[in-house]
Amino acid sequence: MITVKGRPFFLGIFLVVSLTACVDTIPFGSDNEPGKKLFIECELIPGKNIDAFVSYPTFLNQGIDNIPPLDTNEIDLTLSDMTRGITTNFVFDTKLKRYVVDQTSFPVRSGHIYLLRGTLRGAEGEISVSTEPPEVFPYDSLVVTSSQFTPLDGGNWSSVITMRLYYNNQKMVTDKYTHVSFYEKKSGKHMSCVPLSQQQNCSILSHRDGLLWFVDQSSGFSFMDFRLVHVAAQKVDVVEMVLKNTTESYYQYQKFKSNAPATPTPVGNPSIAAFNIFADAGYGSFSAATEKVILFSIK
Repeated sequence: MITVKGRPFFLGIFLVVSLTACVDTIPFGSDNEPGKKLFIECELIPGKNIDAFVSYPTFLNQGIDNIPPLDTNEIDLTLSDMTRGITTNFVFDTKLKRYVVDQTSFPVRSGHIYLLRGTLRGAEGEISVSTEPPEVFPYDSLVVTSSQFTPLDGGNWSSVITMRLYYNNQKMVTDKYTHVSFYEKKSGKHMSCVPLSQQQNCSILSHRDGLLWFVDQSSGFSFMDFRLVHVAAQKVDVVEMVLKNTTESYYQYQKFKSNAPATPTPVGNPSIAAFNIFADAGYGSFSAATEKVILFSIK
């Protein structure tokens, strides 16, 4: 839901664990009035820090780190837990250059409805957008089906690992929109991941780690096969899988960003339907997720 009062008020919202992802291009019209609209990226995940990047809308093909952030002298930003009936204010962190909420005093919980509200001082508009963290993905087990280690020139090793992830399809009452990523535990480096089954339901992301996976509840599938490839000075022995169950708006928004052109496009964009913040009020996605981290050894 988004409400705009008075003059047009632009907002783009995306909830993330850490805002390291690069926004390739989100075209905003040249008729924008600088200083009268907002661009926001933020994420809600139970147990994770809450932060939001806030700026003016623009062509974002250079990445959000190159866009001057706004500070608390310019906007008012609040987060409400509608289930518990409490509200807190975002506070601008000068080191992070982001708005933050102390999650120890304002914990995010699955099944609760959250409302983000913001006003830009000096403008007449107000935004109001809600989201709800979904339940944890019905993970069952993970089996490594094969592993191959090949020495390379320069002392590096190529590790190729295939695995099968089992999940409980019987517990799924709706389709699931997931973000799956893998990391080498010792270094924390991302591992390249390719789906070996259900390829038609997967999108490998170009702008951030991992892939998107649409889990069709009616398909009857109860497993997913992956292949991981990693080159490093040592063989991979422990892998960390981050399995994030998110919302359709997050899924569609990430697909759009991953396929966005590298240079600004003309005013208007046919992919705007991927956003749950509509063109007449802003661009982007307001979403939440629940996360499960799974460690497994390669033997």
